Amino acid sequence: MLLCPILYFFFLINIHKFQPMKTRLAFYFSFCLFFPFFSIQILAQSDVIQPPKYLVVKIDGKYGYVNWEGKTTIPAQFLAAHFFSEGLAAVRTEKGYAYVDSLGNFALPPKYDGAEDFKNGVAKVYIKGKPYLIDTKGKILFEHSFRELDVF
Repeated sequence: MLLCPILYFFFLINIHKFQPMKTRLAFYFSFCLFFPFFSIQILAQSDVIQPPKYLVVKIDGKYGYVNWEGKTTIPAQFLAAHFFSEGLAAVRTEKGYAYVDSLGNFALPPKYDGAEDFKNGVAKVYIKGKPYLIDTKGKILFEHSFRELDVF
């Protein structure tokens, strides 16, 4: 009976290469089948990914958003556009990267050299080539002297 959880633990370590499990988009279900002389562990992964609410479209060299019916929700006006993540989407304007809400209003103004999607309320942005982590209000979470940061 103890062998089943031990095999499960070692299997998870092997498939994730000693990295923490990312359970935001995946739920792990395990089933143990007990037999008189041994136990078998079966691991199944079920990705729970919802389709995006809006789709990114390119019209005449500019990017915008449409809904699943094809109706324009945010006109094509950006140089680049990411999918929405946690209610905000990173977009590139002539002045720099910014974040817009689902109505097309700037939630965070165009002041970044680069911007990535929000994950758990945190996004990585670049200001003058230096990476920073910000929250959904645009507040820099901490000052640092690192050349690179990564969100995990």
